[in-house]
Amino acid sequence: MNKNKLIIGRALFTLFIIVAFGLIIMNEKGPEIFSFKVEEKINEYIDSNYSNLNIMKSSLSYKNNTFTMKIKNKKNNHLFFKINYHNKKITDTYQNDYLKGNSLFSYLNQKLEKEIQEKTKETVVVKETTTLDQYSSTIKDRLLREENLLELKYYYIKKELLVDHFEEETISNEIESFLKKMNHNKITPKYYKIIITDKNDLTKSIEINNITEILNEQIIHDILNNENNEYLKENKITYKYLN
Repeated sequence: MNKNKLIIGRALFTLFIIVAFGLIIMNEKGPEIFSFKVEEKINEYIDSNYSNLNIMKSSLSYKNNTFTMKIKNKKNNHLFFKINYHNKKITDTYQNDYLKGNSLFSYLNQKLEKEIQEKTKETVVVKETTTLDQYSSTIKDRLLREENLLELKYYYIKKELLVDHFEEETISNEIESFLKKMNHNKITPKYYKIIITDKNDLTKSIEINNITEILNEQIIHDILNNENNEYLKENKITYKYLN
């Protein structure tokens, strides 16, 4: 009887070891075992939905129970989207990352911010004026080739200026100085969004949007006094107090 118990115990222990090793192997090698089938499904998905795009595929990766393939534009690797396979379902980021160009603009805008800082010693935020699919084919082509981007009016610049005195003369002079520095370095955005903040009271700020040229003291005076003059209307300049 004891001998039979010993045999059964050894058998159960052996079975436990086999199952344990099997689970370890499946956990480590499972993605490799199934990746071929997943890649087939993703390729079919690409053929059905994106065969007209000028793209190239990256190798399949696996993380957090999800298979991912990165799909890049052949003209620029920074324009891409991802196709994910999770729980037998395929999803992608085409709409935002590729069609609207979020992946490309994330790279280009940071590149311009760095270039502007190197040229002017000014820290700015660069943002595209619209989504990639809304630009003309000519602008799209230049964006993909990254050609003379600083002179290409696809972007606007956001800048915060601290002033010693929150009044028209000081504000006008600060804006003029900043814009002249940009123009001198051939930096020509579509427009500027400038936030004016009082050094002596950081809670006092006003944001002026759609600036394309130097604003004289009278214009600043009207903005500070909430008077919408004809110049502001004609040039679609808007403003709002912050905080």
